[in-house]
Amino acid sequence: MVSSVTRVADVRREYVSEADLSVVWEGQLLARRSLRTEDGEPLRVIYRGLPAGGGAGPDFRDAVVATPEGPRRGDVELHVRASDFRRHGHHENPAYGGVVLHVVFEAEGEVVTTLPGGAMAPVLVVPRPSRRSRGRVPARAWAEPCATAIERLGAEGSAA
Repeated sequence: MVSSVTRVADVRREYVSEADLSVVWEGQLLARRSLRTEDGEPLRVIYRGLPAGGGAGPDFRDAVVATPEGPRRGDVELHVRASDFRRHGHHENPAYGGVVLHVVFEAEGEVVTTLPGGAMAPVLVVPRPSRRSRGRVPARAWAEPCATAIERLGAEGSAA
C-alpha cells in the first residue's frame, strides 16, 4: 500500500503549470522539425506572438504558424490540459475567437478546440519540462527569423 504522503510527493513532482508552458512557448523550446498537431498535420512556428501579459484573452497575440494549408495568423492559447479551454469558459468568450493554435501539455484525446463562433483551432502537445528545468528560463532553442536579421543581413539589409 502506498502512503498518502508518497502520493502527494508524486503529484508535486509531476505538477506542471501554465507558467511552465509559457516558458516553453515563449522560449520556443520545441523540437521545431517534428512539430505535429494532434490531427497529424505538420506545423512550423514562424512567430510565437507577443505575450499578452496576463488578464483576459489569449496568452500570445499575433502569432504566425505555417500549416500545409498556408500561414495562419492569430492568437495562441496555452493550457495544461485541452479540456481547460472549456472549463475556463473560453469557448463562450469572443476574445478567444481568433485563436489559431491551442498549445497544451495533455490533449486528453482532443484533436481540435472549438472556438466561439464555431471555428476550430488545432491542438499542439508539447513535452512537459523536466523537474530540474522548471522555474528556469533555458537558452532559446531557436529565434524568429527577424531576431537574427541584422547579423545575417546587416542594418541596411534589415531596414529594407
